[in-house]
Amino acid sequence: MTFFLLTAMLWAGGAQTDARQAIAAAYERADAAYVAARTIADLDSIREWLDTPDCTYADFGQPPRQWAAMRAYAEEGLRTRIVSFHSRVQQLDVNADRATATAIVTGVAHIVDRDGAFGPRGAAHDIETTATVRDAWVRTDHWRRASHVKIVANRVTAVDGMPVNR
Repeated sequence: MTFFLLTAMLWAGGAQTDARQAIAAAYERADAAYVAARTIADLDSIREWLDTPDCTYADFGQPPRQWAAMRAYAEEGLRTRIVSFHSRVQQLDVNADRATATAIVTGVAHIVDRDGAFGPRGAAHDIETTATVRDAWVRTDHWRRASHVKIVANRVTAVDGMPVNR
């Protein structure tokens, strides 16, 4: 009996490690794909392999929406050139074919400061923003997101590589 219990515990630990590696790899692939995305077709393609067909998305303080409602918002976001994007998993809880990840998402975008919010009007800047997300994952043919919720709003954390204290 002890042998079977130990075997089950080792198998569960190995399965959790496999899930962690697969989900970390999905975040890395998605991060690179978001930087490379130029069209709404690119975003649709990312969504096809990253998310379940019924995945929901919620911006901070907003109700969950399906992709059809988020698509125009995502397309508008393509107007801002993303220079880098990185998701750092802070916590990952795995339970069989389901997992919940809390991640810090940091992106850098190159913008022209039309309003002078970060210096002279019209100056170009690299703006770093950070947010916290909670993603629900399910294992289908591979690990896919079932929901993506921004639990801490975007905030500017650096301008031209210099930290911002706000």
